[in-house]
Amino acid sequence: MQVPSHPTDGGGSGSWTASVYADGAPGAACQTPVVVSTRTATAATVLSVALAPSGGQAVMLKPD
Repeated sequence: MQVPSHPTDGGGSGSWTASVYADGAPGAACQTPVVVSTRTATAATVLSVALAPSGGQAVMLKPD
């Protein structure tokens, strides 16, 4: 499992709501389970993600 990290320092000052769309647990009812979570991010935040083989994640940043 890869665990890359992504700094959020390109957006200037202020805070954002980070909506994270990630791979869910294998064996769930649907073929490709997705887990959605949210967190507050600032320019100092580093988002670490756990990637399953052939998996992926998407993050949407919206200003607060």
